[in-house]
Amino acid sequence: MLERIYFSIWGLYILTAAIFYLSGSFTSFTAVVFGFVFFGLTFMGMIGVLPFYVTHHTHHPKH
Repeated sequence: MLERIYFSIWGLYILTAAIFYLSGSFTSFTAVVFGFVFFGLTFMGMIGVLPFYVTHHTHHPKH
């Protein structure tokens, strides 16, 4: 579930950046703000999503 939310936020981030760029309002200040959000999303992925992907998920049979 967390992965879907994470990837949805990335999709919204990319869509918003594209809208800002295409509308011509992607200034240097906006780029800094998007950079901070980029860092936050990357850090959130390392802390919240990456451990889920790299761990081994086994389903133990019930005895």
